[in-house]
Amino acid sequence: MIRLTYIIRVLKEMGKIEEGGEANLLKFLKEKHRVSVQGKVRDII
Repeated sequence: MIRLTYIIRVLKEMGKIEEGGEANLLKFLKEKHRVSVQGKVRDII
């Protein structure tokens, strides 16, 4: 299990998302993928 906060941090370091882009990323993940209540990514295809 990879924590969502870790994924967000890595994406920020890679420059894929700007500051404040976490909300949009979470929204995207919830729409496109199954995300558990604990904030862990269960399934990313």
